[in-house]
Amino acid sequence: MPLVYLPEKKGSLQIELVAASRRYQRIPYVIRPDLNSLLAELQAGRPVLVLQNLGFTLFPVWHYAVVIGYSAERDEMILRSGVTRRETLSAHRFLDTWKRAGRWAMVLLRPGDFPAVPDQLPYLKAVAALEQSAPAESLIAAYRAALDHWPESSIALFGLAVSQHAKGDLMAAELSYRRLLYAEPDLIAAYNNLAEVLADRGCYKEAKSMIQHAMQKDSGDLQQALLQTDREIERRITNRPAQPSPCQPVRIQDE
Repeated sequence: MPLVYLPEKKGSLQIELVAASRRYQRIPYVIRPDLNSLLAELQAGRPVLVLQNLGFTLFPVWHYAVVIGYSAERDEMILRSGVTRRETLSAHRFLDTWKRAGRWAMVLLRPGDFPAVPDQLPYLKAVAALEQSAPAESLIAAYRAALDHWPESSIALFGLAVSQHAKGDLMAAELSYRRLLYAEPDLIAAYNNLAEVLADRGCYKEAKSMIQHAMQKDSGDLQQALLQTDREIERRITNRPAQPSPCQPVRIQDE
């Protein structure tokens, strides 16, 4: 509670709840605002955090509860509400209070788990928001789960490559970036990042060639970032002992 309770608000706000979940390396995923999506998460074995308005539209009484089950026989929702571990509400009453709160609902996913009813951009945004707090292994698991579901997602593949680089798995990161550029040959940011990976491998000649290629293709939006990468590669070349590059670029076999 200290992580999310705001004394001046006499409660918690959604942004604090989301931030707290990230501190525990969970992916806070806001589900679609409909009953079917909520029930699908329950069927997948996940409790669902919901916001209710127990008052009226003009005089709201905001309240968070966790939906833990649904009884089809009784048409009742089962909740953990405040200090009450098991509270039942008729589905009609629950939907009324939920609707007045905008039908906001969220599940907490372990990296690698997937929502029951996934939407690509909201899921990937939720994963990307973890990049400052979660270990690279967790991000890799989350992006791999996304690629299993959306194998053509350039955003997920880019995130996977960034996470592999952060982990220090340079060969895997290079392979992911090359796969990405095979599918998206005009993605300048991927050329820049691939040049950084090559430089980290000690492949300075290949890195220099890659960043120069990116600078030629760029329309100007990323010139500052590309110039910074180019200067860093030059600095490494200047400071390293003279020796031939030991590197062979990772190749992708055409499918």
